[in-house]
Amino acid sequence: MKESVEEQECYPRHVLFTSELDRSRFFYGNILGFRILPELDCLKIRMSGCELVIFPTQEEDLPSDLGAILQLANIREMHYMLFKRRIEAVGELTPNPLGLMHFTLSDPDGNALYFVEKPN
Repeated sequence: MKESVEEQECYPRHVLFTSELDRSRFFYGNILGFRILPELDCLKIRMSGCELVIFPTQEEDLPSDLGAILQLANIREMHYMLFKRRIEAVGELTPNPLGLMHFTLSDPDGNALYFVEKPN
């Protein structure tokens, strides 16, 4: 038996919650262009090495307005694609304090997606 919590193995997962799984599937797959991976009870999505798991829930006591940080090498291309698709919630592409370009976007459940340029 392990002596402390620090000795336990930990497997991080990037998780968001949704009240409507089909709506999230459409948003992440059709609007953002993430690849939808087969899962039974949740939505697993991937794009450019970024992977998110989105669980459906109707529970009101779970955290809301969560977020994820997605680092992209081609951030300008992603921002332009979303702008071209007239996604209203896309923020302006601007440099952050480190000089990396970034923008934000909210999904239909209010989860914040923070897209930031991957450093060289």
